[in-house]
Amino acid sequence: MQKEAVKQMLQSYREDKARCQYLENEIPQLEHMADVLKTEMVDDAVNITQVISDMPRGTSISDPTGRLGALFAAGYTPDHIRQVEAQIRAKRRELASRQITVVLVDSAMGGLTDRERFVVKSKYIDGMFWREIGEAYEKKFSLPYGKTSLKRISDDALDKICRIMA
Repeated sequence: MQKEAVKQMLQSYREDKARCQYLENEIPQLEHMADVLKTEMVDDAVNITQVISDMPRGTSISDPTGRLGALFAAGYTPDHIRQVEAQIRAKRRELASRQITVVLVDSAMGGLTDRERFVVKSKYIDGMFWREIGEAYEKKFSLPYGKTSLKRISDDALDKICRIMA
């Protein structure tokens, strides 16, 4: 994997991880809603068709519930339920694609030293400036480091991530 692709993956990591957590909560709710709609779809359809305004005129089928029963027995699913199922499929695809980034970054970060992980996380995931990273690095590791040294650590870490993800 190339360094630029790794940088983009690291920069989108925080958003991807948060979106995965959101989708992991939203998908079961949509599935529950689809289940409720499916259990109620026959009752809803019957209630919609049973509008009695006056005497039957003989111009249509006299048993609308029989017609609906045949539709449902043949596998008919109302549009609103198909739309919810399509939403669920789309969200599952999105979750799967975003989970790839989260899993890859988590795995790659595990292969770095504490100092490499700190610099990479600070620069690419947290979006800090080199000056801020230097100050935080000095506080955390009790070692003064300049921008050039931190960049070298970052470049070495990105090379290592590229090897891990190759």
